[in-house]
Amino acid sequence: ATTAAVPGNQTTATVPGSQTTVTVPANQTTATVPGNQTAATVSGNQTTATVPGSQTTVTVSGNQTTATVPGSQTTVTVSGNQTTATVPGSQTTVTVPGNQTTVTVPGSQTTATVPGNQTTATVPGNQTTVTVPGNPCNPNPCGTGSTCEARFDESFVCLCLPGDFYSNDSNSCERCKYLFVCCYELFTLFNSDIMKIIQQYIILRGMEED
Repeated sequence: ATTAAVPGNQTTATVPGSQTTVTVPANQTTATVPGNQTAATVSGNQTTATVPGSQTTVTVSGNQTTATVPGSQTTVTVSGNQTTATVPGSQTTVTVPGNQTTVTVPGSQTTATVPGNQTTATVPGNQTTVTVPGNPCNPNPCGTGSTCEARFDESFVCLCLPGDFYSNDSNSCERCKYLFVCCYELFTLFNSDIMKIIQQYIILRGMEED
C-alpha cells in the first residue's frame, strides 16, 4: 500500500511491508513498524515503540517507556520522556532531547547531540561533534590527588584527603603545614563571609605577635 494508517486503541499494532508512508498513532501497548518505509511515524503513549529498518526519516515521539530506533536512518529524532532511549546505527544526524533516565547513542554519527537532564548519557563512537552538557567534572578539571565534586550551579570543587588542602597554584593536593591554613582553605570553598572572618583573625593575631 502507498499509505497505511492504523489509528485506534489496539493492544498490539503491527504494520510490516514496503509502505511509502506509515502512521501509527494512538495508545497502543506495543507498536511495531518494520519494513522499508520512506517515512515512519509512531507517536502516542506506547509502552514499547520499535521502528527498525532503513527509513529515510524516523520520528518516535511521545511518552514511551522504551524507544528503540536502530538501523541506518538518515535522520533520527527521539523526543519525549522515555525511561530508556536507544539509538544505535550509522545515522548522519542523531538528536535525543528530553528527560531520559538512560540515553545511549553509539555508532558513527557525524553529529550527536544529547541535551537534557539525563541521569546517564553515553555517546561513544566516532562522532565528529559530540555535545553532552551538564557535568562540570567531565573531563576532570582537578589536579593530582584531588577528586572533583559537582555543585548544583554547574560549578565544581576539588576535594583532598584529610590533612591536605587543594592549591590553585600547583593544581594539586598539598600537605597542610599549619592548622589555620587548612581551615582557611576549607572555609574558602564554602562561605566567602567566613573567609573574611578568618582573614581578619589572621591579621589580628599577626598584630598581637608583633
